[in-house]
Amino acid sequence: MGISRSRNERSTPGPVDPPAGRRFRLRRGPVALAALAIVLIGVVVALVVAVGGMRRARRALAEQVDETERVRLVTGFLCDMLGAADPAVSGHEPTLGELLDRGVARLDAGFTRDADVEASIRLAIGRSLVTIGRFTDGLAQIDAAYRARVRMYGDFHTGTASALSAKAWALNFAGLHEQAEPLARRAVDLAHYYFRDDHEESLMAVRTLAQALGARPDKRGEAEDLLRTALEIARRAQGRRAPITSDLTADLAGLLCVRHGFAEAEPLQRWLLDRAREPARDPSSPALLMRMHELGMTLTAVGRLEEAEPLIRGSLDGRRERLGPDHPLTWTGVHALGLLLEARGDLAGAEEQLGAFAPAASRLWGGASGAAVGASVDLVRIRLARRTVAADQAEGILAAALGSAPGAADAGIRAWWSVTYAVALAQAGKLDQARRVAIDAETALRAAYGPGDPWTLRAGAAMREVEQAASTGTSPGSPPPASTPEHPR
Repeated sequence: MGISRSRNERSTPGPVDPPAGRRFRLRRGPVALAALAIVLIGVVVALVVAVGGMRRARRALAEQVDETERVRLVTGFLCDMLGAADPAVSGHEPTLGELLDRGVARLDAGFTRDADVEASIRLAIGRSLVTIGRFTDGLAQIDAAYRARVRMYGDFHTGTASALSAKAWALNFAGLHEQAEPLARRAVDLAHYYFRDDHEESLMAVRTLAQALGARPDKRGEAEDLLRTALEIARRAQGRRAPITSDLTADLAGLLCVRHGFAEAEPLQRWLLDRAREPARDPSSPALLMRMHELGMTLTAVGRLEEAEPLIRGSLDGRRERLGPDHPLTWTGVHALGLLLEARGDLAGAEEQLGAFAPAASRLWGGASGAAVGASVDLVRIRLARRTVAADQAEGILAAALGSAPGAADAGIRAWWSVTYAVALAQAGKLDQARRVAIDAETALRAAYGPGDPWTLRAGAAMREVEQAASTGTSPGSPPPASTPEHPR
């Protein structure tokens, strides 16, 4: 019975436990599905990453190929220009201007289909043309590069911003500050949008705007604020020895000369000169020669002629050797030497230097430019003092010069030119007209530079000479030096 019962029990239908393996699969099924899903997701993500990586690799390779092609194009362009410099090819030793003209002709003939490469080359050529005094040609190349980048990238792009800043810089260099200002403001906005405030592109854009504003008496306060802020940022981010820091310091020193007098500018200019003279630097570098020139002009203006003369002569000699006799910066050195000789009382030497500079200024910057008009005024002033020009002839020259260039300079500079005109009128016997011109000039100088400014005081002295001539019938002497193309006065 027991056995039978046991068999019956074993054979009786009832709940049957599944095998162990099957039990495991049933209980862990959802977890396995979740794990499988996770694995699949991971595979998909890995595939996406891999595909993205492959795309980035292909894009990087394409960019590398593009960059290699750009390098090849630029190298070919430079080789073509340098090949033209070989006297055996050209038949003579070409000038920098001729080489740049050859580059422009190559671009105009369709040197490359890469519009960005062409725009970059045109920007470089345009800057070079501007710095050698060919402002119209340089502006044309820079403007062509800017318009090309607008077509390629639109108004909102880093390449467009840099081309716009270059165009504003060129207009400043040519003395067209009112035209430069709106472009420079736009360039600053774009630079601040795409770059940080301490990025060199932003600092350069601010510098260009400050240069445009600094040429206008009513906006010099804004220019000084911009320069001080940018200089502080540059010192902190780029370091005191960075080129942009030196450039901003030089601009601030020049502006301080105008706004607050030479005493505030001199320490900055001496720091710049010491920096440029450091042993590791080229003793004949254009930067050092520029710093020597700037400090020499400042010392001339304050009457410290013994200190000024070696700086001005050294800068001029270095520029003649390094840049050539017909470079614009060499000619500004000739002008500075003429003003120094005038201040020392060597009027014959001053007339020789300024007599050479005046036609060069008209040729380099244009007859209606501030540099050319200022050179004409300076030369006439010396000749009036030496009595090597008739008073009525000097009057006619000055009237024509001042009338032909109403936008060549701001009110303060034109007022200083008018002082020489007043002297010429007085020497010609037109005392009432001379008195009116002299009074208007001194009033304008007071408004532009303040009553205590050295130039205002010297204009006042010249006006008193005119007044004395009007009361005694004698001929007045010559006023002191006036201006230089690199400085507002």
